Amino acid sequence: MHKKHISLLIILLSCAYSGLYPQKSTAEPAFDFSFTSMHDGKQYSTVDYRGKNMVLVFGSIYCRPCVGLLPLLKNFYTKNKSSGVLVVGVDVDSTTEQEKIIKFVSDQAINFPFFIDTQQIARKYKVFMLPTVIFIDEKGSISKKYCIGSRTAKSVEQELKKLEAQYAAFQNEAK
Repeated sequence: MHKKHISLLIILLSCAYSGLYPQKSTAEPAFDFSFTSMHDGKQYSTVDYRGKNMVLVFGSIYCRPCVGLLPLLKNFYTKNKSSGVLVVGVDVDSTTEQEKIIKFVSDQAINFPFFIDTQQIARKYKVFMLPTVIFIDEKGSISKKYCIGSRTAKSVEQELKKLEAQYAAFQNEAK
């Protein structure tokens, strides 16, 4: 019986450490990086989006939960890109051939910037589990980090809805 309690404790600590549950904001600054998107061939720099919210999505085209999150992200981006929000898909599998990624982006009709992580950005953001979604606020700080797996996609959906509400309120104030 004692071994069961220790095993359960180890599992819970592992989940907490890996970030399965959302981590509180630490106001830790986000890392700046530039990339060329497989979506549209354009060059992007996170510095250009200071003052706007960003959603970084770390995953792999071979990860089912990652692919399952795409409809939610595409819908969010379609609704909010005019507000300046940037959703960025980061494929962490740097061994994947570029042609496969381009085909995947096309087949999935991804409408937001998407690139292969050849700069080890996932390592800088301490991504240990896929998919991981990181919300960066308008100040350039990490506001939330979710290591999703397939269990907490609902949390990301709720966070995206909060962002949508912020944009709606901001647009109403501007009128």
